[in-house]
Amino acid sequence: MDLATRTATELGRHDGLRACGPWSPAGDRLATGGHGTVRVWAGTAAAPQVLHGHAGWVTAVAFDPPGQTLASGGVDRTVRVWDLASGTGRPLGTHDDAVLDLAMSPDGTTVATAGVDGARLWSALGGTYRELRGHGGPVNSIAFAPDGKRVVTVANGTVRIWADDLPHDPSLLRAWLAAAMR
Repeated sequence: MDLATRTATELGRHDGLRACGPWSPAGDRLATGGHGTVRVWAGTAAAPQVLHGHAGWVTAVAFDPPGQTLASGGVDRTVRVWDLASGTGRPLGTHDDAVLDLAMSPDGTTVATAGVDGARLWSALGGTYRELRGHGGPVNSIAFAPDGKRVVTVANGTVRIWADDLPHDPSLLRAWLAAAMR
């Protein structure tokens, strides 16, 4: 794309395109979500990497900080994490309804998801999560602060900022709680 001449380069088609994530951290790839697939575009000459695994529209995609992993969510209620080197994905977990947005934490350890049923913070290593309760309806958007210690959610005309400074590991969280109760 040349902004001076206002010309664009077409990468190709992604049928049923519903989501376009941010560029990879290095700025060399872009991810899109369509019906049942995620595509990772790496320049204008190469065909995109196609990732299969969702059973419906993919509504959100996000890279981890090194750009080696991608998270995706969709109307099939699933949150998936993809290893881009191998092209394999694994389910991280499910919402009770459609996933509308997601973000990866700056350190890559947490996937934040927004959905029709609320917002959650997932451990990127396994399917454990914590709910962010308080909106009382669908959460449309979610994002991490640059330091990764706060999350912002948007729903029902309200913006909320949540502190995320508690340990994610259950044993570390129990130790933190025990120390806080002393």
